[in-house]
Amino acid sequence: MSRKSKGLRTCLYCNEQLPRQELIRLVKVNGTLVVDHKQNLPGRGYWLKPTQKALADPKLIQILSKRTKCSIKPDFIKELMYEKNK
Repeated sequence: MSRKSKGLRTCLYCNEQLPRQELIRLVKVNGTLVVDHKQNLPGRGYWLKPTQKALADPKLIQILSKRTKCSIKPDFIKELMYEKNK
């Protein structure tokens, strides 16, 4: 059975495989990374575990930008924190 059929996704930050319900889905739209609130936007999904450690890491923007090969908005961390607290 493949990992996809089990519903597991890999976090961009910690490389841990987790159920998609525990992660935030990110999608590249016009070269910019955005949060997919309803997890239904078309395109390649990137996944992030919204832990306090990850969101507080000053290198998170750099890690996301490098791993997804797209630009990140300056207020992106605030958007991720909002999504985490939902």
